[in-house]
Amino acid sequence: MMASIPSSSQDQDDDLPECPVCLQPFDPVSAVPRVLPCGHSICHVCLPLLPPPLASLPNSLRCPSCTQLVPFNRQVGPASLPKNLDLLHFTSPKGDKPSSRTQVPASSIAKVNAQKPLLWSHQNLLSFWKNFVLPENLVTLGEKGDGIQFGMFNATIGSPWFCKEKQRVGLFQIKAESLVYGKSEWFEASFFYRMMDAIEKLGDKAREELGFLLEASLRVPYGISKAYGLWLDVNEEQSSNLYLVCEGFDERLKFSSKPVKEDLMFQVGIVCMELCEIITNLHSEGISCGCLGFDCFYLNKHRHVILNLNDVIVLSRRLKEVSFKGDYTSFLNDEILLAPELLTQLQKGPIKDFSIEDSVNYSSDTWCLACLVITHLTGNMQFVTELLQNPDKDFEEFYEDWKKKVVFKMEAVLTGTKFESLMEIIESCLSYEPQNRPHAINLFSAFQNVIMGSHSDEVASYDLVRPKESSNCCLLLSNFYSVDVETRDEREGSEGDILDDAGKREKNGIARGGNHDVTLIGHRDCVTGLAIGGGFLFSSSYDKTINVWSLQDLSCVQTLRGHEHRIMAIITTDHASESFCISADAGSGIFIWKISSPLESKVFKSWYEHNDWRYSGIHSLAFSDSGYLYTGSGDKSIKAWSFQDQSLAFTMTGHKSTVCCLSVRDGILYSGGWDGTIRLWWLSEHTPLCVLGENEQPLNLAPVLSLSTGTSFAASTYENGYIKIWRNEMLVRSEKIKTGAIYALYLEQNWIFTGGWDKTINIQELSERESEVEIRDVASIKCDSVITSLLYCQGKLFVGLSNKEIKVFHMDF
Repeated sequence: MMASIPSSSQDQDDDLPECPVCLQPFDPVSAVPRVLPCGHSICHVCLPLLPPPLASLPNSLRCPSCTQLVPFNRQVGPASLPKNLDLLHFTSPKGDKPSSRTQVPASSIAKVNAQKPLLWSHQNLLSFWKNFVLPENLVTLGEKGDGIQFGMFNATIGSPWFCKEKQRVGLFQIKAESLVYGKSEWFEASFFYRMMDAIEKLGDKAREELGFLLEASLRVPYGISKAYGLWLDVNEEQSSNLYLVCEGFDERLKFSSKPVKEDLMFQVGIVCMELCEIITNLHSEGISCGCLGFDCFYLNKHRHVILNLNDVIVLSRRLKEVSFKGDYTSFLNDEILLAPELLTQLQKGPIKDFSIEDSVNYSSDTWCLACLVITHLTGNMQFVTELLQNPDKDFEEFYEDWKKKVVFKMEAVLTGTKFESLMEIIESCLSYEPQNRPHAINLFSAFQNVIMGSHSDEVASYDLVRPKESSNCCLLLSNFYSVDVETRDEREGSEGDILDDAGKREKNGIARGGNHDVTLIGHRDCVTGLAIGGGFLFSSSYDKTINVWSLQDLSCVQTLRGHEHRIMAIITTDHASESFCISADAGSGIFIWKISSPLESKVFKSWYEHNDWRYSGIHSLAFSDSGYLYTGSGDKSIKAWSFQDQSLAFTMTGHKSTVCCLSVRDGILYSGGWDGTIRLWWLSEHTPLCVLGENEQPLNLAPVLSLSTGTSFAASTYENGYIKIWRNEMLVRSEKIKTGAIYALYLEQNWIFTGGWDKTINIQELSERESEVEIRDVASIKCDSVITSLLYCQGKLFVGLSNKEIKVFHMDF
């Protein structure tokens, strides 16, 4: 039977335009396309099913194609919007029947309006590491130990550790090289940004291992030192050392040099059982040590045995150094436990690549654990160094002889005691072949049965903590630390390259200390605004002039004069294939300057707004693609002017004080006023949309000083030092970031630049995690005067100051 061939009409149906909500092809009967003000079309059936974005905005909806907020009269319904006749003509040629419509549930349509989360460069990094970054001033450094920096906490920390002040900690430097950020008189990267930058530089594999270790430390109930998190030590030279901060202890576990007396056998057995339990808990989390030392174990305040993770990591790094040098004899007097499979690797000579994954696993820890137990029971440590003193003979044969001596000494101590039954399993833990060794939990269960008299069914609960199939993190093979040999070789071979590349690295981010500033001097009074257009930077001032600066060499190429009052606002725009600069002053004068080549100093057009002389003129400007110029005035109104003939088209009222900032985005005009509210207006009809902040208590309202809109968010700053982040007309974040007024704000994608009375520019980053919006400090820039305006463009941050200067900072994101 032959397969049916689709007809040409079916192919045409597949290509027909369809409703973006129900995915049904448009037709003149069952799916009539209606045009939204944004230009997209929706079928007449889906339109009334789209929910309003807010209860306070019943006559509006978000376009499912572009998410723009558009007006929709729900009382009139789809008939309030025009039909898309072009689509109907295209979809309904003569002879075609309307398509049958499939009903779409309203609940599924509502999901179309869900906003996608904000994309952020550190979003995934932040979501995990946020809980493991320790505060900047939490740690005070103390004395240095062998590979460890000691210190203590300056304050208490809460969940999940709940540590008191002056808690002793040990700090392991994760990277052998310091992270150099460079020293600058004006630029300072935030502690959190430096921390995230350092974590990012660890690499994916190192971060995965370190994160796994930190999470496991949370889950292991007891037996290992707590790994509190990561901390960055920033010194005066602006170099930073990244540390792993772990719990610190003062009293080491002492191993007797004499055989245990029978009356102390029980106490020693308890210690051995705790040693076994520690290794069992590590293996249950997928962590293996690879090697152990007698000095890695301590006693806590309750006299229980604790394994110090920092000491194990230091020991592992030393072993890596030895492997590069090929001289394992440096370990002869250090009482370090190395399983035979590790010794075999080291005895082969220098190892350029420390790649022994197949040799190191849980069984290596079991061997070390057996040696710890034997040492504790027999009081003999010499057998460990004897194994390292291998003569030139077959190592396996030598090892079997060594093992017989150790077992003989163990039998001499344990025979006739209650621990005699343990000799068999301890001997099996010393097997030369790793696969023949039992798991640590088996040794733990054996000790438990002897000491506590437990039966096999009573310890069945420990099946839950059996080791994972494979080790997810071996401390000996970890990548989150480097060894001194590697670092020294790099310095010896390419020290000049490192210094020469410093400038290149500085250009890759804002926190390298390589950012430099240029000062533009030309105004005679406070700079009030900045705008870029036509390849030029325009700056306005209280001195009633506009300076035009070349973006190529930052030289002043023109000064525009004509205003008779202080210039309060300036913008640039493109209209009818031409570029213009528009300025407004305190005397209500509006001036249009044509941006041409060469630049003209004459005013292209000018007029004055007719308002009451008691008010302070025009404070803000905005321009829409529809050809309207908007002015925010001291008379509390917003006026829409036709750019073509400069006639007054609309006047919008509602603010109760001066309208100091305007912004246009997606067919909506945002206006901020000294009354503390932000109002939204439909640009298509010049009618009110909603008011942001009107529900706040009057005492909590502070004058809005600046406003900026982006693709996903809108931001506003206030006289009381607050910044507020809005999304879809909802307040998603309010935070006090300065002690004084914030006069300047610029929103660039997920970057926020703010400046004001405190003479400091804050650079912050917006992040979104699990629908929660957060503001993260990135860096700060110190200035000599109050910051009045900010503008970021093509890797340059332009800053207008009250001391007549313009600063230009070079920084790439």
